Amino acid sequence: MHINLLDFDQVLFYTRDALTRVYQEAFRLHGFSITEEQLMEIEGQSIVDLFDKLNIQDDSIRTNIRRYKKDNYKSYFKYIIPNLDLINMPDKVIVSNASSEDIAEILTYYNITDVMGIIGRDLVERMKPHPDPYVKAIHTFPAESYTIYEDSDTGLAAAEAAIKAVGSRYKINIIKVELEVSELKGGSGQLIRKLNNKIDKITETNSALMTLMRNSIPVPEIYFSNNDKIIMDYVDGDLLCNQYSNEKHFKKLMALQDNIKKINYINGCSTDTYVRRLESHSKYFSADSELTYTFNYCSRYLLEHQEIFNRERSFCHGDFTLSNIIVKDNDLIVIDPNINENTMSSWLLDISKLLQSTRGYEYVFGISNKANDLELTGLRKNIMNSLSPELVPLVEILELSHWLRMLKYKKEIGHNDFLKARDMTITILKELKSNSWQTQLLY
Repeated sequence: MHINLLDFDQVLFYTRDALTRVYQEAFRLHGFSITEEQLMEIEGQSIVDLFDKLNIQDDSIRTNIRRYKKDNYKSYFKYIIPNLDLINMPDKVIVSNASSEDIAEILTYYNITDVMGIIGRDLVERMKPHPDPYVKAIHTFPAESYTIYEDSDTGLAAAEAAIKAVGSRYKINIIKVELEVSELKGGSGQLIRKLNNKIDKITETNSALMTLMRNSIPVPEIYFSNNDKIIMDYVDGDLLCNQYSNEKHFKKLMALQDNIKKINYINGCSTDTYVRRLESHSKYFSADSELTYTFNYCSRYLLEHQEIFNRERSFCHGDFTLSNIIVKDNDLIVIDPNINENTMSSWLLDISKLLQSTRGYEYVFGISNKANDLELTGLRKNIMNSLSPELVPLVEILELSHWLRMLKYKKEIGHNDFLKARDMTITILKELKSNSWQTQLLY
């Protein structure tokens, strides 16, 4: 029998973000500021080493910091990323300087039930770099051979010392693990990270992606999902906005949207609610007369035509732009839906999100380096020609509402992006009022 002995932090799970966040808050509450680099310097060791480096000698402060971490760590579990490549291995025992209780709770959070055992710091007299944890694991779980997976110098030293301690009775290999986590850009400000070929996204709108998957809409393979986050495959393709062609993609795009629209979905949110949320954003720009007028114009039109809007309810993606569709082997794969039970859901919202892309939304905000003006203009014309005349002005107003709703977030992210979004909303309003897209609006 062969057993895999795995360190926990930064090997079986990438916990650095979670530990940094919880310890930074714990130290801050006691008047100290620490950096991620300082915590990385003691990885694989005890937080006591950081106390010593910072010359924190007060026992009550030390105790309170450790207690805060123990009591609040659970609320940071969503920032932990499981290393699925190692988690999926058979016959594994965890050997760590972390507490057995913390490890067990994290395993429970991620629904991992096939671990043979846990050797935490509370089960040995001496932690790594002493060999005790690995020697105990070998004696507790006898096998013919072992592979030890470690990341830190502390852990590697413990593994080497354990091999010497148990002698030549066992065949033991050591593999050094170096997890590389990259952060990806998320348009809505959500934390999106990539570990190996998996995407870990902190989001509360996971149910939409699960709904799409259950209804055979092409989405990335999903490995884990709860109310806090979702873990799925990284799709190695290209964003549709980078290569959109009306000849190649328009029919597929409309068929995809139509299949999403057909999903059985009943939503109690009304047009009134949608408008109220739109109006709640307008208060951030009360000193800007042009934006105030634009918000009021958009809200009034939606309310005047709410009978049509309410009639056209359906399930929708919620952010159906060309940057949320991936092309792989000529197939279209949907990512990043943004809809939940408390939002208005209508296929018209998806159509109007596509209209954002026809204005070069992705190019304007740096998601794509290719403007593709000719094809995008063709996409807009094709969309308008596919709609009944009564829906054309409504989807244009809904497009305006999307630009208006993003203003608050763009202002929070950066002044330059905000100015780009503001200019676009004013431009759209002028077009609507001048009927430049052949709409008949009431104003």
